[in-house]
Amino acid sequence: MVIPGKYVAEPKAIIKQEKPKLFICGHSHILKVMYDNENEVLHMNPGACGIHGFHQVKTMLRFEISGAEIKNLEVIELGKKGLIVSSCWFVVSGYIIFVS
Repeated sequence: MVIPGKYVAEPKAIIKQEKPKLFICGHSHILKVMYDNENEVLHMNPGACGIHGFHQVKTMLRFEISGAEIKNLEVIELGKKGLIVSSCWFVVSGYIIFVS
């Protein structure tokens, strides 16, 4: 599980080096949006969209990025369990994104 402020080595090093304003990760299947004061980054986990895990409802987050502002955040429920996505990391315009 990735907990704001308690990242494993790889994302922790990237966060320290790149200083992103937004960190999106998954894997825990727990929907959460929290500000990480220690690293000054908004931490988002969209929940779960897979067929495995304890979750019953697929969830995702939708939001807008306008310049340095993150706004209009929505939690979207997609119904019962479905297909799972493979993991990957990428950095886009100073934002770190991890999908599992």
